[in-house]
Amino acid sequence: MKKLVLLLTLLTAVGFAQAQVKFGIKGGASAYKLAFDDIDNTFSSLTEGGRNTGWHAGFQLQFKMPVIGIYVQPEAYYNSVKGELDFNGNISEVDTKRIDVPVMFGWRLGLFDLIAIRPHIGPVLRIKLEDGYDEFEDLIGGEVDTNGGTLGYQAGLGLDLLKFTFDARYEGALSKEAESITGALGNTNDFDPRSNQWIFSLGYWF
Repeated sequence: MKKLVLLLTLLTAVGFAQAQVKFGIKGGASAYKLAFDDIDNTFSSLTEGGRNTGWHAGFQLQFKMPVIGIYVQPEAYYNSVKGELDFNGNISEVDTKRIDVPVMFGWRLGLFDLIAIRPHIGPVLRIKLEDGYDEFEDLIGGEVDTNGGTLGYQAGLGLDLLKFTFDARYEGALSKEAESITGALGNTNDFDPRSNQWIFSLGYWF
């Protein structure tokens, strides 16, 4: 087993050493929704609101592997997304700021560097800068115990046209973004909010 892992590591290292690398920028908009399971007791009336918009901007790298068409594309971008919570008819906005770091694995099908279609999929690490629950916490007079980092996945389709890239992806959550809600009287309820979004990006390779 150790020999197999070592062999795969060496093959991966050789692949990256021989890969063609390019650097670019990207940005765009998203349709975002915050969702969670029903909560018992004190917060049983808490529900998620509708789908909202967000925006993102950052950088992308692409490693074209020796195998024709295969690529690995790590990215890092600032992401600002807004969701809603409805508690007893009172709407609170959840305005989250975070750094997203997806690593996409894809296959490029096209004509040289002129035009190509790229199906891709991969994990994303989401590092929270602001959890955005301030308005909701003021409403309930309590606190939401949030997680600083979460894992998710992205899958989608891209289009390359000369040096421009267009991407449409779905992003789902693999881990919960908070652990619990503590109310004004000190009562605590489990809380498992997870966000999903449709992401639309425009990028440019230098």
